[in-house]
Amino acid sequence: MTEPKGPTWRAKWLGQKLRDLRKNKDLSIKDVADYLECGTTTVNRFEIGTFPVKSDALLSLMNLYGVAERGERAKLVHIAENVAQRGWWDTLVSDQDFADFLWAEHNSRRIADYQVSFYPGLLQHPDYAAALIKLGLPGDSQAEAAKFIEARLLRAELLRKQSGPTARFVIHEAVLFHRLPGVPDEVHTAQLEHLLRVSAYTNVQLRLLPLTSPSPTIYEVNGGFTILEMDESWPTLVHVETPVGAVVAETPDIDSFTGIYERLWQDAMDEKQTSAYLSEKLKEVER
Repeated sequence: MTEPKGPTWRAKWLGQKLRDLRKNKDLSIKDVADYLECGTTTVNRFEIGTFPVKSDALLSLMNLYGVAERGERAKLVHIAENVAQRGWWDTLVSDQDFADFLWAEHNSRRIADYQVSFYPGLLQHPDYAAALIKLGLPGDSQAEAAKFIEARLLRAELLRKQSGPTARFVIHEAVLFHRLPGVPDEVHTAQLEHLLRVSAYTNVQLRLLPLTSPSPTIYEVNGGFTILEMDESWPTLVHVETPVGAVVAETPDIDSFTGIYERLWQDAMDEKQTSAYLSEKLKEVER
C-alpha cells in the first residue's frame, strides 16, 4: 500500500479547529498538555495534523474548550472519524494533494467543473484516460501509469452511485478539437459517445462553452478548475491545476471562483444545445 505523505487536508482542518478553540479559551499548549497528561509535542502534533486525535482525547479536549452544543460536538467527531478514513485513493495515489482531492471528490455532494484543455477526469472514457495518462508520464513509469488509470476508472463510478453527488460540467469547445499525439481517431470518437452517455445521467449536467465566447477573456480564466461542495462539516473547496502543482482554496476565500463559474455556466450552450452539438460532431466523424 502507498501511504500518503504528510498530514491530510482533513487532519489539518481538525487541527486548525482545535487550535482556534484553544486560543479562544486563552490556553497555552502546555495548559492542554497538562490537562491531557501528555507532552506538549503531542498537543502540537494534534494541531498541525500529524498525529491522530483519538476519541477519548477529543472528548476531553471538547470538555476543556467548552464545546457543549451537541451539533458542534458531532461535527468535530465527524471530522475526526474522517481523518482516519482510508480508501482506494490512498492505495493508488502517492501524491498527498491529489489523494486529498480524490477523498474530497468522493465525499462531495455537489461538483462544479470547468475545463479548457482536456475532458474532465470524471467524464473521461477509459481509453482516452489511459492515453492521456501515459502521455503525461515518463516512459519508465508504467507501474505508476497503471495506478493512475485504475484511479481514473474508480473515480468515474462516483457519478453512477445512487448516493453520488450532483455534478455540473462546463467544457470549452476547443477540447473537442484537441487530438492526443499517436492516439487513433477511434479513441476520440469513443470519448464523444461517452460524453453523451454520461450527460444523460439524472445527476449530471453538461454544457459546452463556444469557441466564440469571450467569457474566458472577460473573467480572466486561463485554466480549468473544480469546485467541491461537501456537507457542512467541511469547507467548500476550489482545486486549480497549475504547471507547478495544484492550488487549493476554501470558503470563504473562493467567492470569485463560484461567481465566475456561474457566469461561464450561463454563457455556455444549454444542455439540449450541447447534446445536439455533440451528436452532430459524432455524425461528422462517422462520415
